[in-house]
Amino acid sequence: NVIRGGKTISISIYDLLVGDIVYVETGEIMPCDGVVIEANNLKSDESSITGEPDAVEKFPPTNYQDNINAFLISNCSVAEGNGLIICLAVGENTYYG
Repeated sequence: NVIRGGKTISISIYDLLVGDIVYVETGEIMPCDGVVIEANNLKSDESSITGEPDAVEKFPPTNYQDNINAFLISNCSVAEGNGLIICLAVGENTYYG
């Protein structure tokens, strides 16, 4: 599900656009790279990228000096919780490529 023009709609992952607000929840594989803007106990399994076996908790940044992990990477799974992200990159332009 994405929010476009203030409305929630269901779309194919192939129709995602940079700037879409994407709702993510437990068990989903990230279809894009994005930054968290809202999180409810959101944790990501990034072992496919980093090799780290533990899920990483995600928080939205509150100011530019925050040193927290607010980015979700494509092809990683949402291990726990849910949240909203802003899509930053899709397809071959993602970190995973």
